Amino acid sequence: VAATLGCAPAPTPATVQVPAQPPPPAIPAAARVPSPATATSASASAPVPPCQDALECVSLGEAAKAESGDYTRPPAVLEERRLRALAYFRQACKLRDGKGCALAAEAYASHPACLAAYALRACDLGELGSCAAAANQLYFGRGIAKDLARAASLLKRACDGGVLGACDTLGLKPAQMLAIKD
Repeated sequence: VAATLGCAPAPTPATVQVPAQPPPPAIPAAARVPSPATATSASASAPVPPCQDALECVSLGEAAKAESGDYTRPPAVLEERRLRALAYFRQACKLRDGKGCALAAEAYASHPACLAAYALRACDLGELGSCAAAANQLYFGRGIAKDLARAASLLKRACDGGVLGACDTLGLKPAQMLAIKD
């Protein structure tokens, strides 16, 4: 998992650098989210207002995402509002918000290591759809070391929680899916 989820690869064998991938986008100073502790020192003209809690960070990120349209294009073409949304989602994730982590993972769709790190964090925080996304990364070894047993475990967790796509991936039929729910 990324160090402090800033998306720097963790120095463990669990993550793998993909040499052909460009580095993840740096959040420009103009789009950084000040922490609540430094918010009072931020100037009134700061382009990205600070968020005080995870819910506010996710809301501000979703507003920025809505302003910019589909923000999942490659990072090289991300615009300021897309970076702003990502900055808010990352801040929400740092505040232990599963939805913020899931949205950050989605924003890093073209950076496998970042996607894997944020999806695993979101899964750990209860976002079951992210468990399925993390399982996909683990199964194919995208941005993280291939681990079929862990991928299956995460898929089962997602399926047990009602993520039907995960059940389908596991090869369970609808009747078996219902049996899992009971």
